[in-house]
Amino acid sequence: MIAAVYIQLFVFLMIWGGGYLIYKKRMYGLLSGFNTKSEEDQERLIEAGFPQASGRMLMNTSYILLAGAVIALFGWVEEAVLLSWGVWLAVLFGRALFLNRMNKSHTQKLDGFIIIFSAIFVFGGTTALFIAGEAENDIAVTDGQIEVTGWYGSKWTVEDVTSVSLIETPPDTRMRTNGIAYGHRQKGLFRVDELGNGRLYLFRNHPPFLFVQTEDDFFFINSRDEERTQAWYEEIRSMTEK
Repeated sequence: MIAAVYIQLFVFLMIWGGGYLIYKKRMYGLLSGFNTKSEEDQERLIEAGFPQASGRMLMNTSYILLAGAVIALFGWVEEAVLLSWGVWLAVLFGRALFLNRMNKSHTQKLDGFIIIFSAIFVFGGTTALFIAGEAENDIAVTDGQIEVTGWYGSKWTVEDVTSVSLIETPPDTRMRTNGIAYGHRQKGLFRVDELGNGRLYLFRNHPPFLFVQTEDDFFFINSRDEERTQAWYEEIRSMTEK
């Protein structure tokens, strides 16, 4: 997760640098849509102080991301990164909508609509992903197959299972290859230390964790309910011992 801190610092520098070039160096063309406006509209915007205020906004709001990166260095990586991005997006859209009042071009109403639509799309999409991520996967053992249902679910043949165990410590992951990861939640395809690529369906703060390994694959899964995780373990173990 330390890579997320470096990425956030890089993004901070990009946003702050872009805002600096717009505000201090008057490179207004860096603003989205500015160059496509007529010369008359561009002059109106500059006279109203719109591009200058937008540059200052980018510089000032970028410090939220910097604060998140600094806090993450003290150990709260996932929480700090996620919270700072959420706050930054909320402030960015809110401030952009407020600054649109200074937009004296003929496209003011359209620009305002785009800001509102973008905010709804971003926060709506993020909320949908969060809901999908929080939904627990389930295990079904039928017809000689083990199936993990839900997002990023998959199937394995019982005959291919080589080991089934309950562990108290979640696996160390190197990277997410295709999935969802935030806070203590991991769902999807991950590269795991000493094991390689496999599937995780984990609430990392709710041990124990069921570890199932096959001849050429593996997965980790657990539930917020410890008894449910234990029941999955007993069910799969009983099937593999037949």
